[in-house]
Amino acid sequence: MKKIIFDLDGTLINSAPGILLSLRHAFSRCGLSPIKKLEPGLIGPPLNDILQSLLHPSDDEALDCLIQAFTEHYDRDGYRSSEPFSDVGEMLVALHQSEQRVLYVATNKRYVPTQRILAFLGWESFFHGVYSIDSFQSKTSTKAELLRRLLIHGNLNCHDCIYVGDRLEDADAALKNNIEFLGITFGLPVGAATVFTGDHRKASSVKSLSEQLCGIKL
Repeated sequence: MKKIIFDLDGTLINSAPGILLSLRHAFSRCGLSPIKKLEPGLIGPPLNDILQSLLHPSDDEALDCLIQAFTEHYDRDGYRSSEPFSDVGEMLVALHQSEQRVLYVATNKRYVPTQRILAFLGWESFFHGVYSIDSFQSKTSTKAELLRRLLIHGNLNCHDCIYVGDRLEDADAALKNNIEFLGITFGLPVGAATVFTGDHRKASSVKSLSEQLCGIKL
C-alpha cells in the first residue's frame, strides 16, 4: 500500500491570496513597512522565516507583534482565501477511494489553519494524517525533520512513501529521508516555478500528477 504525502501550500492549494492579505494586515497593525514587495514567491517557508525576510534588521523587535497580528487575522479570515488548484479536489477523491493508497499532509503551515483550510475545502476526511510544523511537542525547524517525525509517528516505511511538493526544500527533505519525491511545477506563474533537477518525477499539471499517482507501482 502506497503512502502519498502532500505538501499543502503551492502543491494542493494557492494559499497566496490569504497569506498576502494577512501579511498586509500584520504590517499595517504593527505600524511597519516590509522591505520588499509582498508577492507569492515569498510563500513556502515557515511564518517566522517569511516575516524575518521582510523586516529591516532595526525592526527585529517587532517580530512578535507581526506574528501575533498575522496569526489572529489568518486564523480568523485569511485562510478562507485559500484556493484549491483546478481538479485537485477530484484527484484527492479518486486517491482517497483507492484501497491501495493512504494520504497524508506534511506542511510548514501551523496546525490550526491547516485543519481549518482542509475543513473549509471539505478535504479533511481524505487524509489519514495531517502533520504541521507545530504538530509535535517541540516545533520542527525543517521539512526534513517533519518528514522524519511523520515516518516515526505513523510507523511508516520510507520505501512505501512518496512526497509531493513544489519547492527544492521539499525535494531535499524527501532525499534526506529516503522517500521518493514528485515535484510539481504548476503552482506558480510561468517562469516562477521551481526548477527541479535530478531523477525524481515531475508534474507540470494536475492531470499529469493525477496520472502518475494513480499509476504508482505498488
